Amino acid sequence: MIHNQPEVKQLQANQLEIIRNLISQGIIYYPYPQFEEEHRPVYPIQGLDLQLEGIQLDAIRALNSLFAQSNQYAEFVCTEGQRNIDQIDDNFISNYMIQIRHAIDLSAGYIIDEETAFNIEETIHEAFTESPTFRLAMAFSIGESRSNLNFEQNPVLSEVRYRNYYLRNPNSNVRLENLAAYDLDTALSNLNSPPVLSNIYFSLPEGNINHPYIAIPVVPNPESYFYPLWQACLIHEIIHAITNAMDPSLDGPRLGPTEILTQYVVTEMNVVIRYPQSRVMFNSYDDPDRIRAAQQLEWVALLHCLFRSENLSERVNRLLEIGDRMVAEIAAQPYAHEPNAELLSICPFDDDQEHLRFPFFSGAHGISVAKSFFCINHSDIIFNDGLKLSNLHLIKYDLAAATVAVNLVKNGSGFNKSEYLLWKDWYHDKEWRGIFKSGIYDYGKNLFNNECGLVFKDGSFLVGISGMMLNSLKKNFGHEDKWVKENKNLINNSSFGVMFFDKNGRPVAVVFTVADKGFFGSGYSFIYNKKKWEYVLDENWDMNKFFGNTKSLDSHAPRFLINKYIVKSIDSEHESGGL
Repeated sequence: MIHNQPEVKQLQANQLEIIRNLISQGIIYYPYPQFEEEHRPVYPIQGLDLQLEGIQLDAIRALNSLFAQSNQYAEFVCTEGQRNIDQIDDNFISNYMIQIRHAIDLSAGYIIDEETAFNIEETIHEAFTESPTFRLAMAFSIGESRSNLNFEQNPVLSEVRYRNYYLRNPNSNVRLENLAAYDLDTALSNLNSPPVLSNIYFSLPEGNINHPYIAIPVVPNPESYFYPLWQACLIHEIIHAITNAMDPSLDGPRLGPTEILTQYVVTEMNVVIRYPQSRVMFNSYDDPDRIRAAQQLEWVALLHCLFRSENLSERVNRLLEIGDRMVAEIAAQPYAHEPNAELLSICPFDDDQEHLRFPFFSGAHGISVAKSFFCINHSDIIFNDGLKLSNLHLIKYDLAAATVAVNLVKNGSGFNKSEYLLWKDWYHDKEWRGIFKSGIYDYGKNLFNNECGLVFKDGSFLVGISGMMLNSLKKNFGHEDKWVKENKNLINNSSFGVMFFDKNGRPVAVVFTVADKGFFGSGYSFIYNKKKWEYVLDENWDMNKFFGNTKSLDSHAPRFLINKYIVKSIDSEHESGGL
């Protein structure tokens, strides 16, 4: 343990005298006034007077750096973060994610592909929304307790940049340039001899690099076993950045505070690390299995990145160019080429993002153009007012069908105002297929064919869907939702139904049936929760799953905005009898 390290004992030999002198001068306070000469732990020394200098400041920083290596530091971060956790509310997260997106865009010259940029943002967003420990770490990051520790620098997450940093492996017989002639399986067979080596670390500004940054491998394909491990690596480096937590010295088998906090965060995010087919439980920071898994992640992720590109050779050149530039910048040496983003499919900022403009350099003349990693395909689908969504978001959140259905109404007849107060009232009042009045099947068919929707008095709404639309997603959207792909046996081209959204525009449920099945009083229901659609057998799901709630079960789902597409009210005859 850290208390047995020679350097700790040497520093602790002077700790009591330093503390007594500084306390007597009113410069610091020591939160644990009773301590013993032998076996006393390293606790934080917090400065009240920040005008410390010389040997006093060096001693305090050295002692607190040792504390930041100890396992106890993880508990300290959470305890101190709790003091101002109320600041990390939904409004804070929404505004902060705009800054995170900006920071990722400012990293574009050093990120190899847009999938990596997108998944950096998504992992941070998931950590904010799913992990109480991550929110505690963020609260600590901006709190007074951290600044009182007198670390040399206290970076905040919005300042951090991201870089894919690879160096050639002199011991490899595989040339990266030749991978274009391989298929993915052949390339993976060279797993033990990668032609380049990745770097995973957090760094304060160094050399010609003026911002703190995280070096992280490119993202592996999200469906691979290595994607959760990549997320864990990113969270680990973020914890370094926002808490000053350190990795342990080689003093025995322990995780250290950074990895302890990381494991809490990824567990709360429901990130299950498997390698390759079983859960990995790392017992220490230098566990050989942990090191081996990280090495294989680096190679597999790189191969996934290269082979998902339409031009592998250009992507290889980009990777090597970034690595050469990083070497020069770290050494504070000049580098001939400016960051070039031409090989990325990046997009201009939309009109609402003028404040995020930044320069890219293109070609010999260094023309400054405004670009963004996040191609805004859908300005009316958002996380919040400043964070609009791209197709990559909608694919990840399984919302291709929802997007197509809502867009059909927006580009068609718009939304009519309903006399019902809530979506639940409408659903509760409808049969699957009516005999004397329209049911779910009939309404879905009429709404879909007439390209219109209904908006209820509380602001919730519904749109019509058809089986043919669901079965044509690949053709019309370029991607098929997982729930559609996995339930082909339930989706007939002659199916019709509706999709519900709550008053905030978040997806709630989708229900549909075919004519004969609806006539006999049955159909299919899916509820949206945790970024996916869940099939439910209970037709009373509106009561048994939602109880008195009318909001989406996924409180962080994307929001579909429709207010400017509401066109008119409809009378009770239309309400009950169709359109």
